[in-house]
Amino acid sequence: MNTFFQRPIDYFITHPRKLFLLDSAGALYTAACLWLMAKVFNAYVGMPPAILLILSAAALCFALYSAACFLLHPRSWASFLRLIALANLLYVLCTIGLLWHFAAIVKWPGWCYFLAEIIVIVVLVILELKTARRNTK
Repeated sequence: MNTFFQRPIDYFITHPRKLFLLDSAGALYTAACLWLMAKVFNAYVGMPPAILLILSAAALCFALYSAACFLLHPRSWASFLRLIALANLLYVLCTIGLLWHFAAIVKWPGWCYFLAEIIVIVVLVILELKTARRNTK
């Protein structure tokens, strides 16, 4: 697993702003997908629209935070990276809890979307935490 993350960590250690940009773009994509699911494709997803909109708003907040970090280029970027990694991890845990709670009504396209999203975010969290930790060494 270390070798899988080693090259991206080496890259992002020298270009931390780009990791914030990646996080921001991903969160913006998530926010748009969730909004579309709530407003257009809810019949295929099954998760209540209000829940999807709340998740979309959270993702939008994460996108704004990461975009601000990208634009402002903070000196102690590792602490800002740890914060967004923690927020992403909490988002994943909330999503898992919501999937569990609404398991009876979520349809298979919804399961596929959310499971793929969870995997992508967990990989991003690992990358963010390893990059931040490597910066402090």
